[in-house]
Amino acid sequence: MTFDFSGTGRFWNGGDVYRTVFFNSLSIMLPEGERFFIKVARQLLPSLKDDLLIKETRGFIAQEAAHSAQHMLYNNELRKMGYPVDRLEKFIRWQINFALKHLPLKWLAAMAASYEHYTALIGDGVLSNAKWLDGADNGFADLWRWHSVEEVEHKAVTFDLYQSTGGGYLLRSFVMLVVSLNFIINLLIIQFSFLKFDKKLLDLTMWKQSLKFIFADSGMLSKLLIKYLAYYRPGFNPWDDDNKTLIDDWVSKYEE
Repeated sequence: MTFDFSGTGRFWNGGDVYRTVFFNSLSIMLPEGERFFIKVARQLLPSLKDDLLIKETRGFIAQEAAHSAQHMLYNNELRKMGYPVDRLEKFIRWQINFALKHLPLKWLAAMAASYEHYTALIGDGVLSNAKWLDGADNGFADLWRWHSVEEVEHKAVTFDLYQSTGGGYLLRSFVMLVVSLNFIINLLIIQFSFLKFDKKLLDLTMWKQSLKFIFADSGMLSKLLIKYLAYYRPGFNPWDDDNKTLIDDWVSKYEE
């Protein structure tokens, strides 16, 4: 899978500064994040007994490797635009390496499950709400839709891997709280860096765009908050929200 980023504008997401910065900031985190998921999955793979989970884990590793590679190319486009990509990626890499060095495998599995819940939620938002990428340049839009399809497709794998470690509800919920704080802080720091570089921090239009994207009827909170909170429910499973039709709809569109 390859994507053509040539000829794309600086604010590639329909000229909307905030929507562009939101997705660019996610991409900064993804190459290292995907490699983290792969490392955790590979450590757990030899201990798995369930043949289906073994197969799904191997498929998950292959998909995440492809995601990491494509977002490295994506981030290289951002680097060409002058953004401080190397510094921001190093910031994310340091955090992940610290976790890999100091946390037990069960905690790492809980982290992976928590972050994958976020990627699945964002994937759901991209596929179910055309406004998120309305007017976006094809190369970036196609990448996000392809990535979103696969995130929805394998959204339960890291959760099942966490379950295979014997991890329970309390640890899962606690780690999700910590991950949520970390994710939001990282996202804000990266967004601030992009907006500062483009001298958009005091741009009133950008702030209106951000409020619309986050709080409007089709926005992030209204679409995803309830699905996020479901993670804290005892007995939760990612496929409680069966959104496989989103996969089928977008696969059929690409086949056309």
